[in-house]
Amino acid sequence: MTLLNLQPSALGLSAVLLALVFAAATWGVGRVPAINSRATQSWAWTLVTMALSLVCWSWGQDKGFLISFLLGNTLVVLCSVLFLRSMCCLVGQAVHVGCLMAQFVVGVSGIAAVLLASAPRSYAVVSIALSFFFAATGALVVLSRHRKIRASVAGWVLIACLGAVCLFFVAFRLLVMAFGGGAEAVQPMAATQVQGLAMWVAHLIVMVASLSFMWVLFEQRREALQARSQLDELTGVLSRSAFLDSALKPLEHATVYSVAVLDVDQLDTFNERFGRALGDAVLQHVTAQAARALRGMDLIGRFGEDEFCILLPHGDEAEAQAVSRHICQSVAANPLQGLPGPELRCSVSMGVATAWVPSQLASVTMPDLQAAIQRASDAMFLAKSMGGQQVQVAHAGAFDAHRAQPYDAGHLARV
Repeated sequence: MTLLNLQPSALGLSAVLLALVFAAATWGVGRVPAINSRATQSWAWTLVTMALSLVCWSWGQDKGFLISFLLGNTLVVLCSVLFLRSMCCLVGQAVHVGCLMAQFVVGVSGIAAVLLASAPRSYAVVSIALSFFFAATGALVVLSRHRKIRASVAGWVLIACLGAVCLFFVAFRLLVMAFGGGAEAVQPMAATQVQGLAMWVAHLIVMVASLSFMWVLFEQRREALQARSQLDELTGVLSRSAFLDSALKPLEHATVYSVAVLDVDQLDTFNERFGRALGDAVLQHVTAQAARALRGMDLIGRFGEDEFCILLPHGDEAEAQAVSRHICQSVAANPLQGLPGPELRCSVSMGVATAWVPSQLASVTMPDLQAAIQRASDAMFLAKSMGGQQVQVAHAGAFDAHRAQPYDAGHLARV
């Protein structure tokens, strides 16, 4: 007996076991920390629904028409709906409930026509095929528009599986109706060679799609953990090391850039009077106000307990002053949110340094950047010594042949 001539019950059992094994594996993957649990749960339920439909098709023939036809086919339509939802969850794409409902209605329309109007069973075959075609093409659109999926080998494997689903559940299924043995062709588990080939193709698609789905999940987890390691846990801005690692790239073609160093005024007083939890809220408030004032290319990182560094690529002194003033004013003008009791406000002191990059220099080096940060830091300390809640600018920050020499830290001007 060849693989194509296996009995329907044997084919059904192998498909059910395969779906349940991958469902259990997907649930297990969902328990891994930092994994996309919504996607894993949705995909696991997709596979479980597929297994239940195969159970109804394979062993429901003796239990009556309603179990084998109505329940089995309705479950497989539900499987197509969960399939689309899983792919959307994988890329964090919201899927409209109305779209899923429309897909379900299309899928069950042929089933209803067979039950209520005594239509040929081929109506149900076509409506179920259209439901899967809708799911696969919708998922193809969602995944192919996602940049990280397109950049991933696993993503392309998953996209190829979706293309196979389109081919299998529409073109191949309709070919089965035409050449699979007449009336037997519309039986989900009919014992024909064409149906046997269809079942083995389904096995392969389920296996490869599940493996690539989990592969994508682990790639997403690795990227999330890597990004999390680069961020300050409390404020969500870059850590000091991540800031310095990322700072030189946006300066590759810059002719001028500015650095601002920000320090929260009297943070220790907040911690002593109200507790460290409120001090943490102050830091989160400050970084939120600062982030709103920055451009998309700008970077902000936490350099100390209450000290932050801001890089403005291509930003000259006037732009850096304007951004810093805006941050100072926003922090002072907006009270801390979500706190009981009277309004609490805080303030910041900032120092700004600007550096010009001569055309003969290949690029900005790390010592150059650190020198600019140090000048901005000195300007910030001067701002604090003069009462805080102000911006000080360190002038004479041009890149020239003498940039390695000490600068006059006292040559500062208050904004």
